[in-house]
Amino acid sequence: MYEAVDITMKYGRFFKQEMIDRFMRTTELSSQRCRRLCGSGKGNARDARGSAFFDHQGAKVAILYMEYHIMEQTKSLYKGIEKSGHDLFSYAVDRDDVKALVGFLPHGSGVEPGKVEYELQILRVISVGWAIAYCLQDSPHKNPLADYYWRAVRDLSQGVSSAAGFMIGQDIDYFRILKDRLDSYVSALSRRPDASEPAAVIGPEFARLCGNADDVYVVLSGSRMFATVISRVGEYLDMSGLK
Repeated sequence: MYEAVDITMKYGRFFKQEMIDRFMRTTELSSQRCRRLCGSGKGNARDARGSAFFDHQGAKVAILYMEYHIMEQTKSLYKGIEKSGHDLFSYAVDRDDVKALVGFLPHGSGVEPGKVEYELQILRVISVGWAIAYCLQDSPHKNPLADYYWRAVRDLSQGVSSAAGFMIGQDIDYFRILKDRLDSYVSALSRRPDASEPAAVIGPEFARLCGNADDVYVVLSGSRMFATVISRVGEYLDMSGLK
């Protein structure tokens, strides 16, 4: 995963054109100032050398300013990525929507509510990561934000794995479980390229993972969770200015 220095390297190019333009303007002003101080450059050799020296110094100052401005812009943008990543992670692990959807299941359903709740939380975490990639597919912010988000998910997974493993007495890899579920959903989508929308595929696959692909209430729960997360993450990214 990327640390601050890697983010700096990655984001440096996004300000390249702006900084080049600023550099050219600053250099031009520096050159004009040097020519006023040292003459027009049409005088003797000493005047020409002096003008060249001050032009060179002006360019060095402009470059230093450009590098400093890039660093400041990068720090500001990294803070924005960090905040958005934290917000989206907090949204992904929130359980209110999960519990609400489980509460809508009718009594006597053939699927165990605990299993549905477990799979809904997994689908929610996956859907947030999916939404980041989908909504920012053409944005330079996609990879840094996705890296931050999945790093937070991995850290959480380690804690969940340790706690669950201690309780049941065997090793658990929760991050691997998340990855396997993601592969299952991607595979289901690849088998249905004619689907009207992804949620129409995600719902039945979710129900299958819960143990009953024909349970319409479970299908709707999975479809609703996926569609809601994609919509809300998209709205958040719009408001944050990252989209």
